[in-house]
Amino acid sequence: MGKKDVKKEGRVKGNLQPAASSRAAELLGTGFGGFGISSGLAPTTFGASSDGDFAQVAPQLKVIFKKLSKRDSVTRVKALEELCVYLSTAEVDEIQQMLPAWPKLYNRLGIDADRRVRESTGAAHLSLVQKARKHLAPYLKELIGTWLCLQFDPAKDVGKAAADALQTAFPTKRTDVLVFCQVEILNFVSDNILRQTPETLSDPRFTSQEDMVSKYARVVSGSLYTLSYMLEQLSPPQSAKASSEYDGLLDDPKFWGMLHHDLAQIRRAAYAFLGNACVKWQDAIEPRLDKIAPTFLGKVFGDKDTSTHAELWDSVLLFTKTFPQSWMLASAKKPIVPKLCAFLKSGAYGGVSLSYPSLLALLANLPKEIVSTASFRPDFLGSIWKGLGSGAIDRTTSGILLNSYFECVLYLIVRAGADSAVNVQNQLVDVEMFKPLEALWFPAKFPEMGSRIKPEELETILSKYILKLGTSSQISSQLFLAFMSRLSNTIEATLESSVFPDGDALPAEDYVLFCRRAAILLVTIDKLTRQASGDTSIVQERTETLVRDVIAKAIAIIQPEPLLPGLAKFVRTLSESFRGPLFSHPASKIAITDFAVEKVPMLLRADSPALADLLDTVVVYIGALPPEDQEAFRQSWEKVVEAIFGLGEGKWLPVFGEVIKEVRKIDVNPAFHLQSERIDSYVRKLVFEQLEVAKEEEASLLEDVVSTCLSFPPDRAVLSLETSRNIAAYISEVLSTYTQRVLYLSGGDDGSVSASMQSNALAALNVVRTLLTVTKAAPFLDVFPQDMIGRVVADVFELSMLGDETNQDDDAELVKVGKVAQACWNGLLLLKDDEKFDLELIITVLTARWKEGLVNLHRRMSPSQLMAGVSELLSMVGEHYTLRDTVVKAVVETPDSWAEAGEVWKLHDPTLAVIDASAGLPMAEAKGTLSELEAAAKRDVHGFSVYARMVFCAMGLVKAIGLKALPAWISVELVRARIVSTDAAALGVAGPWAEDAVGVAQLGLDLDALVGDAADENNDEKWLVDLATNVGDIFLGKQSKAGEDFGAQVVFHATVAAVERSGEYARVLGQFLRNLLSGPDVSRDVVLAWLKIARDILPTECPEAVLAVVEALTVFGGQSELAEWISDQVAVVAAIDRNSALTTKAARLRISAITSFGQANGGFRTHMPQDKAFILLRRVRGWYETGSGIIVGEDVYLDVQVARLLGAIIADEVEIAVSLAGFTVELCRMWIQELQTTESVNRVVLHYALKLFMALLNAAERDPETWDAVGRAEKEIYRKLLDLFVAECVNSGAHMSKPQFELQALLSDLASRVPEEALLERAPFDELCNVTSTPNEEVQKAAFTMLRRLTAERVQATSLRVELGSRSGEERAEEQIPAALVVAIGKDDVPDVEEGVVDAGTHVALGYLLSWMIFFDHFEDATFQLKSDYISHIRSLELLPHFLEYIFGLLGVGWSRTPFDLSRWEFDSFEPEAFDIESSVGFPLLAAHLYWRSLRHAPSLVRMWWSECKNRQLTIAVESYTEKFFSPLLIRAELDSLSRADPAALQDLTVKTSRSEVTASYPIEDTTLDVVIRLPPTFPLRQVDMEGGGGGGGRNAGVQESRWRAWLLSVSAVMVAQNGSIVDALGVFKKNISLHFEGVEDCAICYSVIGVIDRTLPTKQCKTCKHLFHSSCLYKVRGSKRPSLFCSFFDVSIVSAS
Repeated sequence: MGKKDVKKEGRVKGNLQPAASSRAAELLGTGFGGFGISSGLAPTTFGASSDGDFAQVAPQLKVIFKKLSKRDSVTRVKALEELCVYLSTAEVDEIQQMLPAWPKLYNRLGIDADRRVRESTGAAHLSLVQKARKHLAPYLKELIGTWLCLQFDPAKDVGKAAADALQTAFPTKRTDVLVFCQVEILNFVSDNILRQTPETLSDPRFTSQEDMVSKYARVVSGSLYTLSYMLEQLSPPQSAKASSEYDGLLDDPKFWGMLHHDLAQIRRAAYAFLGNACVKWQDAIEPRLDKIAPTFLGKVFGDKDTSTHAELWDSVLLFTKTFPQSWMLASAKKPIVPKLCAFLKSGAYGGVSLSYPSLLALLANLPKEIVSTASFRPDFLGSIWKGLGSGAIDRTTSGILLNSYFECVLYLIVRAGADSAVNVQNQLVDVEMFKPLEALWFPAKFPEMGSRIKPEELETILSKYILKLGTSSQISSQLFLAFMSRLSNTIEATLESSVFPDGDALPAEDYVLFCRRAAILLVTIDKLTRQASGDTSIVQERTETLVRDVIAKAIAIIQPEPLLPGLAKFVRTLSESFRGPLFSHPASKIAITDFAVEKVPMLLRADSPALADLLDTVVVYIGALPPEDQEAFRQSWEKVVEAIFGLGEGKWLPVFGEVIKEVRKIDVNPAFHLQSERIDSYVRKLVFEQLEVAKEEEASLLEDVVSTCLSFPPDRAVLSLETSRNIAAYISEVLSTYTQRVLYLSGGDDGSVSASMQSNALAALNVVRTLLTVTKAAPFLDVFPQDMIGRVVADVFELSMLGDETNQDDDAELVKVGKVAQACWNGLLLLKDDEKFDLELIITVLTARWKEGLVNLHRRMSPSQLMAGVSELLSMVGEHYTLRDTVVKAVVETPDSWAEAGEVWKLHDPTLAVIDASAGLPMAEAKGTLSELEAAAKRDVHGFSVYARMVFCAMGLVKAIGLKALPAWISVELVRARIVSTDAAALGVAGPWAEDAVGVAQLGLDLDALVGDAADENNDEKWLVDLATNVGDIFLGKQSKAGEDFGAQVVFHATVAAVERSGEYARVLGQFLRNLLSGPDVSRDVVLAWLKIARDILPTECPEAVLAVVEALTVFGGQSELAEWISDQVAVVAAIDRNSALTTKAARLRISAITSFGQANGGFRTHMPQDKAFILLRRVRGWYETGSGIIVGEDVYLDVQVARLLGAIIADEVEIAVSLAGFTVELCRMWIQELQTTESVNRVVLHYALKLFMALLNAAERDPETWDAVGRAEKEIYRKLLDLFVAECVNSGAHMSKPQFELQALLSDLASRVPEEALLERAPFDELCNVTSTPNEEVQKAAFTMLRRLTAERVQATSLRVELGSRSGEERAEEQIPAALVVAIGKDDVPDVEEGVVDAGTHVALGYLLSWMIFFDHFEDATFQLKSDYISHIRSLELLPHFLEYIFGLLGVGWSRTPFDLSRWEFDSFEPEAFDIESSVGFPLLAAHLYWRSLRHAPSLVRMWWSECKNRQLTIAVESYTEKFFSPLLIRAELDSLSRADPAALQDLTVKTSRSEVTASYPIEDTTLDVVIRLPPTFPLRQVDMEGGGGGGGRNAGVQESRWRAWLLSVSAVMVAQNGSIVDALGVFKKNISLHFEGVEDCAICYSVIGVIDRTLPTKQCKTCKHLFHSSCLYKVRGSKRPSLFCSFFDVSIVSAS
């Protein structure tokens, strides 16, 4: 017997056997009841199914079933998904084979702890049912229990899948299925409920306790719901067929114990079952009441989990209603009512919304024996009331409890009346009805409930049930009258005595609170009474009587102090709300009149808190006076005014404000005169003196007072007309001044305002807003005269646009003003249909103001405000179409105004031809420069010109009313504006608007869509032919009409503008025509008509417009007619001699037209036969060849067209004669070499010449014989290309135009093809280092590629010189990093890279990283010595720390964000062509590659930085990141290098490797010298571990210990200090040993044969002691104070010479 091989068998965590073992199946195969052998289901363990279960299934299915046996949930989910896919394509016979195995899997997986597994199982079962249908019948009894149970799974998707499967399998006769499987279902339910536990339903070894409990609760609750489902579906006779099973289940105490199970999910299901049983199965429940009632009722009110309370109360109510005697049975041993009361005292444990509304139903069904007991009513109601004091009730739920309380009180009153228990009724009314009322009035006596009751809610609830008490037909009216009598007595007694009901003194503040709440309660009762339907007369009459009584009492006892505040509030509230009943009753009227006229003046005190209430009472009195009581009104009103202004001035504002609002509210009779000089004087003072200086809180009250005074109707005005007009004029002036100040800026003014001006304007706007919104009558129109309304409306309109919070230029204060102005404007919109509102005048004023602001660039107006302003103007005119036309005319202006505003943007830069031939083909000399354009353009603070403002306004109209509701010419102007802005952006100059302004991006999209929107929808053949004729007539100067439809009108205006103004208008015409003619079904007649027009208009004097038409016609594509047209034009060109070509535009124009048509679909090979090409090119040669050779530059505009033509012909592979080919090559060379690129048009020639050269290179590859001239000229051209590339790209600036960008890209493409000889000859290394930061990705890549080529050559040459030994000082300088590269990698202000943002900073960052790539390229193929020199140099410059920190920032390492995940990427290589600067992964991957290279080539420097870094968070993150992504690759690379190493380098060494360890053995006779190198997990951040193997060190071979340690040190130094590899280290190890035993002497300093520093042999010998030394060791110890190293005769000069 041998030792058991543990490794082969493997181990399981915890030394358990694998779950798939047969032993696990044996352990779990029993004891599972319904899920075990008894129900035919497999145990819930993984891997328990044997191969025999799957013997008949298909191999694919067998694999899936095996996966379903795995323990991992993810594996099972994926397997179930595979099963669904299989089932969707499987045939029925294949599915039949799997059915025997399915029940076990379904019963196990269907109740899995993982929801995803259950969902997938349900989906698979549904698919199976859909395919199997009737074939499932033999297995139904095995499946049905779990199937039904899963319908009630808490996961909705699981339950839905089970229900859908059941509906699919049994769309009808569902009951028959349940009867058929009834016994099996009941066995399933019984087993789960009575026998299963969390431990038996799950495997405790692999399932957490939480998951086991969750699964148990889900299965048991599902079983209870299944039983309920059976009760609902089956009739009693059907259930009787399984009576023994039912009895066995219902007779088991454990079943009823589920009603008080610890798990809420199970209790909830048990409650639901009991509720159903009370309805459907009373015969089964009633015999068992003696068991059920104590179990259920005895425990149910202790359920504190509110999630069960819905089912709890359903079951309690149904159980009580069906079996009321159960309460008596349950109370036999221990009363149930105390438990119910405890439940209520606890606030239903938080289940307020479910529990308290159920109490009335419970009361109605409780047996009389319980309800009629003397203690029940006070205990029950008292418990509800005490629930308010529990922590479970708060202000949001107390209303539910209070409603339930009063419901129960009223019910008990009614029930006591039925039982003739009068005393009980009186007690309920006197005690229980009054208890909440006392809590409302005297909260100090109920401190535990004060914070949990909302007084206003309790007032409403009390009033509602008092009303019910008085109107209920089941309650005697005597009870209501008695209640109201006590209510009256309580109020009167408290008012008079100022004590609590229990006799304690009532504090002053509590007295005021009582007075206020008592009055409000009476008001609320009256309000609800009037709103109620039915006969409420008794309540109304008794309430009014009570009010008259108590107000008389209050007036009678009112005294100056201390009860005055409360009594005044009480009288004021009631007199205001009961004005009719009080003043219609003689006694009450006399009392209030006496109070208002006689008592109030005596009670007024400046410092009295009752002052406002007293005055308001007088106001109420005034409001009730009839018109004939003029004298009474005059006296009362004068006393009120006198009383107000008799107070201290500090009291005037709040008191006057309160009084004047009350006067406005009561709507004083017009016969009474409210005006007073005292009031006028005071209000004027408020407006003219205090409004501007008032603080915020006081300003709000002041604005309110002024607004209220102004809001009185003219016939009831409180202010004189003069005062009102003065205030209106002041408000208008304030708004006008503020508007001018903040919106109209001049010079360097920023529009800032003083705090007083800001507050004054805000106050004025608030007054206007109130006047516009306070009443439907809108007093605004009465306050402001007609001549002033227009100015105020205009100011409000302009200020309303400041409310845009997206406008970052508007500060918070301006936005605040804007929002108030917006509210004012909204109020004005509501007034527009008022007959007093002169809408026409208002629109006239608004449009005039709008036009004034539009052209005034000092007017602050953001893009969003422009658009909003147009929209608001249209909102004001509404459906008044005449006025809408006025607005439209004001906004769109006229064609002349657009021409004037856009005049400054008429500059045409020839370089636009580089990016779009139709956008900038230079037909004539451009006038002006870009700098002149920018100087001439004037803009506002947002960067908008007047022209831009006009565009935005017009687009606002387009969005509001549609393009075709505007004049057709506006479409031309808008598209022209889009072209202008696009050109400006392309040229890198500021266009009509700032491109980064809010709304500009959307504007661009809207303008782009205009071309299509302007076209007519039904452009038939005749229409297009007529349109061609119309266009031709305009070009030829014939009479033409605009046409009737919108599309024809647009083309008409575009053509006229193109002919008359040229420039961008020509391109506008081209865009419209291209859109109209680009349909797929254009007929031949249409093509011929338009080609005829193109032929006719070519000789006209508007070349740009002609070219626009020609370019548009290229949409005809491969039409044969194009070839005929081109042939005709070739014939015309052939007749143009050299002089005409250079002095007229005819040649340029026709060459351009031929090129455009020739490049259409099919190209020149389709449209131009070879003979025509020969004729054309021969004619072109005649224009350039002279007796002295080829001359270029005489007409650069012709050069552009010819270069473009030649490039297109050659690119389309048209066959060219050899003689013409040589001419073409020479012409291309001269264009590239001779033309100066300082002129814009020359740059265009260069662009097309470069494209021609690229086409020539491709042509030479295809046909070298014809194009052999290319080979002869390319070297010279490439030299020039390198110069052009460097000159063009080295100082590009941060921002460049698109033409420049495209030219650079073309130069980059060609420069990257420069032959090696030309590149090395020019060797522009320093210039290319500067080019790496050019803001052009293609340029950066090309420069990087060339730098790599130059670096490889430089390193190769330098390595050779280093190895040869003798080097001059200049050559030694080359062993360092080039200075230009040092500058490039030494930048310390490299910008951060923002995801999704590509700007100049992004390119600087890329250039910085590419420069480091070039630096690391110096290590490729460099010798050891050269690498050491590079490392020393870069270390001395201290550049690596900043570089590492920067790339870690790009990777997110050491920062708050999640580090970049490198697991899916290969970062050990970098292809510049694949880099995308816009990609979110580009920079992180480049940074990762650079870190990889730094670890490969300079690990010692990285290790030094890491160990010395002070940022602890960063070093930890770097170590973790390196260990995760880099160290495994580096370790594998080191180990792989051993297998790729030169065998000679490791000769005689035996090398063995493991995961991160290398052992090398060198045989010495019968022993070996071993070295072990261990690479740490974070290699190379942490140093390698080095030790000698074998235990004896070098002694086994007779090597001294010091020498052995020196050898090990040299091996370690190679990897630790010299950035060497394992191969290098082992090579040094092998050389030391072999040379030592060959007799080579060790260095007397380092005891090693091979020098640790320079890997040389010791060659310096002491003349005295004859010892040998390494030069590097001597240099290192020069000046050392350790003379013991040397003999006494050592010549120190050797050291110096070293």
